[in-house]
Amino acid sequence: MSERSGGGGGLRKTNMRATTKLTSFHSIYFALSALGAAFGTPSSYTLPNVGSLQLKNGNSDTNIAANAANTAGNDYIFITGTNFGPTTESNSPDAPVVLYGSSAMYTNGNAYTSANCLVTVAHTQIRCTSVAGVGIDMFVRVTVGGE
Repeated sequence: MSERSGGGGGLRKTNMRATTKLTSFHSIYFALSALGAAFGTPSSYTLPNVGSLQLKNGNSDTNIAANAANTAGNDYIFITGTNFGPTTESNSPDAPVVLYGSSAMYTNGNAYTSANCLVTVAHTQIRCTSVAGVGIDMFVRVTVGGE
């Protein structure tokens, strides 16, 4: 950044640096200060986008169709998409939350919450474990860092 100084008419270069650690997708606020004045710009990340789903048998790790999922749960749900954030560890506060259910289940607050969800491939893949339950015409909702 360059600015013009008052009396001498020359240019004076002012360097500024802002750093932040990307750990989640919450809105962040960048603040810079120069010459005693503060400047702030609110910012947030793009929402997660689900591209495709794949189910795998939790015991054999083989692909299965949705109608072959175990009603007792423990099958793997792989979600491919974008904007999922960096890879996460077990029990991380930044781990994604994956809900699934029918429209009526969401309306009634009864959608299933997947277990053990992790971002396994940075920004593009989530793996979860299904929970016990039944349903038809279900869809998935992904939340990463509250967004």
